[in-house]
Amino acid sequence: MVKYLIVFDIDGTLINHEFAVKKALGSIHNKIAENISLETFTNIWNKKQQEYVNLYLENKLTWEGQRLLRVKESFKEGNIKLNDKEAKEIFLLYLKQYENNWKLYEDVLPALESIKHNILCIVSNGNSTQQRYKIKKTKINKYFDRIIISGDINISKPDNRIFEECIKNYKLDRNLIYHVGNSYETDVIGALNANIVPILINRSGKSNNNNNKNEFLEINSLLEIADIIR
Repeated sequence: MVKYLIVFDIDGTLINHEFAVKKALGSIHNKIAENISLETFTNIWNKKQQEYVNLYLENKLTWEGQRLLRVKESFKEGNIKLNDKEAKEIFLLYLKQYENNWKLYEDVLPALESIKHNILCIVSNGNSTQQRYKIKKTKINKYFDRIIISGDINISKPDNRIFEECIKNYKLDRNLIYHVGNSYETDVIGALNANIVPILINRSGKSNNNNNKNEFLEINSLLEIADIIR
């Protein structure tokens, strides 16, 4: 039987990051509630998170620095100015609830079980300590042969070198290597840069306008992977 190498992203692919963020923001919104709605605050937070995490991935901010900026700039939108100490206290409250609400998507364990006879790995952008804790806390580490986090090597997706770091020890044709992720910009483009097969997980089912050239496979559930590799 042919073995495939299937590389997974974490947030939005295996772990429901959006759900955890939503729950965690509810715990700190009361500190700004009179100034801004939870919906608006969530939109601002998500925008700031993307902005500052990207700067961290580009080595322009520390992990701690992007956390504090995220809080201070999000609260500034509600006309609340915070110093570093106040921002840190609020972020720690957010972080506790964020970690308490990490959960796998319902299709993750059945999907991993169905393909576990292949080689499974993880390539993820983010802080190494936090990303590895997610894997450990959700009890899926047993499925993965290698785990590469951008924080380990200061290289992030879509740079092909983070994929090369993962797959360099496996003697497989590139058409037997897949990367599964939820982001076109980092996961699909990254896989194409590494000359491996991209699979975009689109859980919303909404029309995707990025696949005009049929550059990637698109799925609505991880359970579809087993059928693809057959």
